[in-house]
Amino acid sequence: MPVLGQLQSLTVLRLFANSYLGEKIVCPPGTFEGLEVLKLWMLKDLKNWELEEGAMKKLKELNIRCCSKLENIPSRLLQQGTFKDLILTNMPEKFKQTVEMNNPRKVSITVKDYNFTPLPWEQADVTQNGMARDDND
Repeated sequence: MPVLGQLQSLTVLRLFANSYLGEKIVCPPGTFEGLEVLKLWMLKDLKNWELEEGAMKKLKELNIRCCSKLENIPSRLLQQGTFKDLILTNMPEKFKQTVEMNNPRKVSITVKDYNFTPLPWEQADVTQNGMARDDND
């Protein structure tokens, strides 16, 4: 993430389907200066996100989908004057409640819940070499 954070002209960042494998994202001061839209989808290991003062100061929209281990979003983000829209899709109930309670500016929060049928490779047992194993073998 450090290199991406230095891209001054980056306005939209989409981290989809395990494109980030860490448990924690840290955004230091002065990073993601032009970022307006951030989408975090299906980052299965992400637990914590820290936003230091001066980072993502132009962010307007955050879309979080299926990040089941994420504990919260940075409170600093909800307090930023530029931040307007938060979209939460298929997030744990505790996460949604925590975000609602920590929303002093009453940022627009849209909550969506969908039932997805898992794809075959999402249900498959994975062997140690990373290949899917069919239970019928």
